[in-house]
Amino acid sequence: MGGEDSAPMCCFNPKQNKWSNLGITFNQTDCSVTSFNEELYVIGGDGSWRDVKIYNVTLDEWRQVASMETPRAGHSAVVLQEHIYVIAGHDGTACQNSVECYNPLTDQWTNISNLSKARRFAGAAAAGGKVVVVGGFGDMTVTTIEPSCEMFEPSTNQWSLVASPGIPRAACGIVSIDDTVYLFGGENETSLLSAVECFDTRKNEMA
Repeated sequence: MGGEDSAPMCCFNPKQNKWSNLGITFNQTDCSVTSFNEELYVIGGDGSWRDVKIYNVTLDEWRQVASMETPRAGHSAVVLQEHIYVIAGHDGTACQNSVECYNPLTDQWTNISNLSKARRFAGAAAAGGKVVVVGGFGDMTVTTIEPSCEMFEPSTNQWSLVASPGIPRAACGIVSIDDTVYLFGGENETSLLSAVECFDTRKNEMA
């Protein structure tokens, strides 16, 4: 049974237009979840920090793989070119700018170039063969929004600052279609946001 901070894992069936409870609870918060090869990767989080667990939907089985180098919560996870990039977040005391990359074939983590700005609860997505990271809280408070956007080029292992969103935001929804990244909602220092913006990775333009 889970404690007060536990949360159930639910599954949505689009054919039935129905949610179901899988009877699984998590005791960590602020973890990241991403999918690779039809498996779910649950990474880090407050209460788990460095742990990485994989859920095989077909077999209904969990397994644990190599832990991250750095404890993280409030971080982002993005799949690009058959690797999983885990980005920034915090370790419970300080906001981070470090990034590491997981190779599922070798079960190994590698530290890569740091972001230029520390951030937690940033938005991150893969688009146009690159990783885009935008916004987030710039420290351990909720009153400092990091306004910048950074883009990672895997071939050079380098991050570069690119066009910033018109509205600085943290904890926003993010998705990519082809070379364009879309930002949805989130929050700033004083309020929740409803604004939607998009970033064209080819033109380096926010709209």
